[in-house]
Amino acid sequence: MDLDIRIREKFRVPNLDNINLFYDKANKVIFELGETFQVRSLGGNEEGTSKILHFIKLGEKTGTFSLPWIAEEEGQAETISGDHVILCDYNGYPKIIVQINNPFLKRFDEIDNEITKLDGPTIREVKVWREIHLKYWNSLLLKYNKECKDDMPVLVEPFRVIYQE
Repeated sequence: MDLDIRIREKFRVPNLDNINLFYDKANKVIFELGETFQVRSLGGNEEGTSKILHFIKLGEKTGTFSLPWIAEEEGQAETISGDHVILCDYNGYPKIIVQINNPFLKRFDEIDNEITKLDGPTIREVKVWREIHLKYWNSLLLKYNKECKDDMPVLVEPFRVIYQE
């Protein structure tokens, strides 16, 4: 299996044995699942990550957002339609597999209600969405001597759940 692990905090990186067990279970249900996955954990703390996973399982969160600047700095492959992403809880245990569908770029200042409706119900208001993402992304961009700007590109990543425990 080819894994592109996109969890930045070393203490949260998932155990590969857990990923392999999770994959084996999913592969018994979803034939032709493939061998290439991104591995991510959404949210900046344990409570937030749990809420996000809950919203995804309920179908209330149907997309996520990332910064091409970070992907470029970290040498990550471009996210494309059809990519599978294993989503882990805050402690690195795999919980859900989503498939990215038709990702697209938008400038940060062009993110509107139509786009934020992909996110969880508690942050769909554009003002709230911007505040949360500015704080989070600025904390990540700090090590690259960058900060969020209105004209920065944001990768909008609609997805559908294809497997969950």
